[in-house]
Amino acid sequence: MLQLDASRNEISSIPESLLNLVNLTKLNLRANTIDTIPVAIKNMTHLVMLDLGENSMEILPVELGELKQLTTLKLDGNLIQKLDPLIMDLPNLTSLELDGNLIKKPPKNLGDLTALKYLSINGNQLKKITRISWYVVQLNLFEY
Repeated sequence: MLQLDASRNEISSIPESLLNLVNLTKLNLRANTIDTIPVAIKNMTHLVMLDLGENSMEILPVELGELKQLTTLKLDGNLIQKLDPLIMDLPNLTSLELDGNLIKKPPKNLGDLTALKYLSINGNQLKKITRISWYVVQLNLFEY
């Protein structure tokens, strides 16, 4: 199996058996009640798309930064207040969705996501956009 869509269920935690599917390339767990991501997510190194939107997560494990093949990361509609800078170490990430969280400022190293083409961060608690993140937003707006 390469793709799994378990969205819109009542999953409250990611089962260990799911994390053993290390060859998955797409994992959709959108619209569940997940509040934590197990550290073992780092073993899913073939993931290119991870959708964890519309859950109840406040904190993301730094191990997400080990998913180097990710091109799409959807974290919209959670309770995330800040992103660990290590999570921004995803060289192939082209799409990052962070809408509807509680983020007050984007990570300083957002500009390090050189492959990023789409960034959505509306509906947060941003007070200002740093110069680095504004550059990324401008760059991506003009590419479309």
